Amino acid sequence: MSQNVEFKAESRNSTGKGAARAARREGRIPGVIYGGGETPVHVTLPEKEFSNFATKRGYKSTILEINLDGKKIKAVAREVQLHPVTDKIEHFDLQKVVDTQDMRVFIPVKFLNREKSPGIKRGGILNIVRREIEFLCNPSSIPNIIEINLEGREIGESVHISHINLPDTIKPIIKRDFTIATIVGKGGKAAAEEAADEAADAEQGAEKTPDAKGEKAAKAE
Repeated sequence: MSQNVEFKAESRNSTGKGAARAARREGRIPGVIYGGGETPVHVTLPEKEFSNFATKRGYKSTILEINLDGKKIKAVAREVQLHPVTDKIEHFDLQKVVDTQDMRVFIPVKFLNREKSPGIKRGGILNIVRREIEFLCNPSSIPNIIEINLEGREIGESVHISHINLPDTIKPIIKRDFTIATIVGKGGKAAAEEAADEAADAEQGAEKTPDAKGEKAAKAE
């Protein structure tokens, strides 16, 4: 499990696009903390520190300690919204962590032993369908990463979630045996990437069940 990361937050009484722009001019990012059966809290975080954190692999599975008005709130990042041109973070959604309740988290995938894959050795290309997978688990047992062994994999083979030895403490949100990656020949790369994009888009739409309060607050800004 990753070490907790701390941020000092500031409360914000005003919401909406004007207040959000004012916060960004002051070097802070507006966002909302929701969940735990409590009223969503509107806050800002320091832009530089949070932006650096959100570029790191596995940031969505890292528990944050948010210091707000003398209290500590544990949370995980559920969504960050980027500016369409600059890619700067414009808004974030954090979900409160309740130690006694399982929660949904995105855990990054790491592929091992590419050099031991006969398919890749012969010029095959690893086409990654999912770079992170959403699981249900207790906050105390969130893995840092999901490792996938490519040893022995040939061109044309796919890696499915059923092929992975997962800890008993986590369960994938998607019930079916979805594809994580495939090894394709060079000629099949474009078609495989297009199919992977379409599958990922369809599954994201099916899986997305955002907290209504958090989504409403985010759309207001």
